[in-house]
Amino acid sequence: FRLFADVINDVGLLLDMLAPLFDRQYLLWIMSLATLCKVMCGMAAGATKGSITQHFAIRGNMADLNAKEGTQETLVSLVGMLLGIALAHNLQQLEKSGQEEKGNNHYCSSFALSWIIFVVLTIVHVWANYLGVALLRLRTLNRERTTVAMEKVIDAVVTATMESHDDDNDTIRENSEGVSSPS
Repeated sequence: FRLFADVINDVGLLLDMLAPLFDRQYLLWIMSLATLCKVMCGMAAGATKGSITQHFAIRGNMADLNAKEGTQETLVSLVGMLLGIALAHNLQQLEKSGQEEKGNNHYCSSFALSWIIFVVLTIVHVWANYLGVALLRLRTLNRERTTVAMEKVIDAVVTATMESHDDDNDTIRENSEGVSSPS
């Protein structure tokens, strides 16, 4: 669900970027769906945070890990905002220089550049989170992990039971065929 949270957040951001391209009559629906995606992200991320933090808390240092994670999250958000502001400023300058030259090519290039940056960063985001989630080795089992972990065992038990049942039926059949019926 942690990976789901990141992907659904990216879907919400994609809808935010697509919203200006649609008619006004669809804007409320698209923005509502984008917000719903972000809410689903928050719920899924919050639900998985405890398990992931517990995974890293080897010596009962969960409070320390939560404090460090909060600090790192704040720093990453701050750096992201600063880079976003710088990028928006540069894209705006690119667009303004295009308007001064009376050409529409710079607007198209800033629009295309925005989308290229978004797509590349989204792909990197999902890939990095996939690698991060794949490295987790959680020590507790919820219903989904138990099902995955026990699926082969259950299949093996069912197969062995069915084979044993078939063997028992064959033995009974052989014994009943070997016994003559009274006349």
